[in-house]
Amino acid sequence: MNLPTPANVVTAMDKAIALARGGRLFGLFPEGKISNEEALLRGRRGAARIAVGSETPLIPVGIWGTQVRWPGSGLTWRRPWRPTVVVVVGEPMPVDPNATSARDILHLTNDLMARIEVLRDRARAIAGPNGVAR
Repeated sequence: MNLPTPANVVTAMDKAIALARGGRLFGLFPEGKISNEEALLRGRRGAARIAVGSETPLIPVGIWGTQVRWPGSGLTWRRPWRPTVVVVVGEPMPVDPNATSARDILHLTNDLMARIEVLRDRARAIAGPNGVAR
């Protein structure tokens, strides 16, 4: 298995920044992995670093329902066969390109995660208690 080395990580970050600067839209899950918990995991700093480095806004998105089909333990094939998945897109978050300190990046990451949590809760409310959209 080829684990990423620091050089690979920098290269991936540089490529992501170049894509964003070029006007490409792509998604990152700032938690870094799927959780079986209802609470969000701690946000990783990559999304904030890419946004600051590319001088592009972050667009927070809340998702609910994917954990029915794809929980942290892996893909499942159980009922409901077609679970309701709700996606709520938030307002773009402008980013200060001069916010490059570790504290600035952490603050931006925490703000992003707080917005995602609100949007995720809204998506969950739309999905309803049994995953049936209202």
